[in-house]
Amino acid sequence: MSDLLGTRVSHYRIVDFLSRGGMGEVYVGFDEKLGRRVVMKSIRSEHRLIAEAKTRFLREARILSQLAHPNICQIFDYIEGEDADFLVLEMISGRSLAEGAARDLDLGEKLRIARQIADVLVITHAQGIIHRDLKTDNIMLTPEGQVKVLDFGLSRSQMDEATLRLIASATGSFRTEANGGGSGRSQKLTEAGIVMGTLQYMSPEQARGSEATPASDLYSLGLVLQELFTGSLAYEPAADFEALRQRVIAADTRPMSGSDSHLAALVERLKSLAPAARPAAVDVAERLAWIQGKPARRRKKVLLAAGVAALAVFAAAMALQTRRAVRAERTAEAEAAAAKQISGFLVELFQVPDPSEGRGRAVTAGEILDEGARRIEADLAGQPLVQARLMDTIGNVYINLGLFRSAQEQLDKALRIRQARLGADDPDLARSLNSLALLYKDLGRYREAEPLYERSLAIRERALGPGHPDVADSLNNLAVLHVLQGMMDRAEPLYRRALEIREKALGPGHKDVATSLSNLAWMYFTQGLFEKAEPLYRRALDVFEHALGPDHPDLGITLNNLGALYYRQGRYADALPVFRRALEIKEQALPVDHPDLAPALNNLAMLYRAQGRRVEAGPLLESALRIREKSLGPSHPELARSLFNLGRLYREDGRVMEARPLLERARAMLEQGAAAGPGLLADVLREIEKVNSETVKQ
Repeated sequence: MSDLLGTRVSHYRIVDFLSRGGMGEVYVGFDEKLGRRVVMKSIRSEHRLIAEAKTRFLREARILSQLAHPNICQIFDYIEGEDADFLVLEMISGRSLAEGAARDLDLGEKLRIARQIADVLVITHAQGIIHRDLKTDNIMLTPEGQVKVLDFGLSRSQMDEATLRLIASATGSFRTEANGGGSGRSQKLTEAGIVMGTLQYMSPEQARGSEATPASDLYSLGLVLQELFTGSLAYEPAADFEALRQRVIAADTRPMSGSDSHLAALVERLKSLAPAARPAAVDVAERLAWIQGKPARRRKKVLLAAGVAALAVFAAAMALQTRRAVRAERTAEAEAAAAKQISGFLVELFQVPDPSEGRGRAVTAGEILDEGARRIEADLAGQPLVQARLMDTIGNVYINLGLFRSAQEQLDKALRIRQARLGADDPDLARSLNSLALLYKDLGRYREAEPLYERSLAIRERALGPGHPDVADSLNNLAVLHVLQGMMDRAEPLYRRALEIREKALGPGHKDVATSLSNLAWMYFTQGLFEKAEPLYRRALDVFEHALGPDHPDLGITLNNLGALYYRQGRYADALPVFRRALEIKEQALPVDHPDLAPALNNLAMLYRAQGRRVEAGPLLESALRIREKSLGPSHPELARSLFNLGRLYREDGRVMEARPLLERARAMLEQGAAAGPGLLADVLREIEKVNSETVKQ
């Protein structure tokens, strides 16, 4: 198509040739309306007749039209001509990262580049778009230092058809070809001439032929960042294509070395074999910003320390001893007075009303709490700190009963009172912060919970010392939150420190030690490290049974988690009795609508589904959904998961009209930001496609 040089397509004049690919050519054009140079990417007429080729070309145009971001190559126009179709794209000067554009830059500049790439994934993933071929060839750096991510030709919107699967190399459908970008080092997977991805930057699941998810882009980002910061490819050279593919499938990369330790830890997390263990794009961007700010924080800390160190050591030691002595005396007096008031209040509160007034109706725990909350306001107005203590206690009981709205009202009031009346380092203030953070965590409001947990931990460390059990509680709670956010590198040291404190301060047989063991096991489980998780779960169960007895709810939680581990390993015969016992314990200990019942119901249902016992699975999933709809907020990620699980079961049973509204509700929640991870949205969209397909057939 060299005869296109000098010709016009609409108001664009083709002035230069750039490159040739499998389906067409890339030219430099001149926009005669706006007087600017553009890139014109063509698809030749013979390829317009190939459905997948045409679809990919249109898909790239549509995806780019949705993305308005300074770090993404912009689309200006889409033109259908007589002999070829054209994408008209932004003309970008500069070099790609594969061409060494960032080779001589310092760490700070490379971190700035890394943040820009991560920001692109934040915006694309937020719109349900997966790049699928993120690599250094597709990342340009302009002379001004601005990143531009190119080539969305392989991208898929999660609203589109399912990702094409790779054909196994044994069929002979794969071939390798030199990368047209000029590096000559990338092996691309092709099917009937259609490029499907670049092996050296592909996620393990893509190399296996599974569908790509946002987590797949994050794996590719880890490989790109390793190359950016070390100058070397993440994979060792392989003898042939299949040998390299097997390394990719196993995530057998070189370790990240020679870089900042926090940066290396982030890259290793991105390269996790299990997609669920990789952080989301927004978390990567935030972590890179934190790493980028380390030098400034370090300088500030050094300057401050140099000026006050000698005086501070002496003054702090004297002040600490004085404060502790005064606090101990005051605390003893205050505790005695408060205990007397609280005791009398509770005795009156829990006197059951005259049966004749209730006409035989039983008084529920919720009604007693509601009455207590009312009387705290009325009877203790002159004792604000006693009010705050009782409000905090009642708020936590509300949480345990799954009555979250009432819990927040009490905990907010307690925190306001304590902030107004107590010093900044008072342990009671830490208790209020911790209680409110626990509520936010249970509601899925992780970003609101984190600063409260961090403040509570800092207060307890200063006021109680680093080895106090309350410090371990704060460490444990903050670690749980980090795991829920996918930040395993931040969670593990907190869990281990909490376990060490509890074993030393409380003894190895204490129930809180079992909690630490169970939580550490849960973190390993979420990473797919089952061999590390199972012995910790078993130790936790042994401690719980000895410390709490055979029917305590905490024992049920750990049993449920161990059953989930067996289920994930395909050990269904081992999982079934564990799930059943966990559900039995919870049903005996908790109200019928308590949110902690839902995971046990859901897990047993999923096991029944895997065993083909669908008739038994359905009622359990329906019960789990009903509980979560009643007890959790409308945007809670676990509600979306219940909607998906039940919708999928209905669709598999041919009940597509019942499945559709459940799946559509789940999609709406996840697209509006319910923090359930990118994989669930992809699953929901696939189920909706199946429902639509089966509806057409009917």
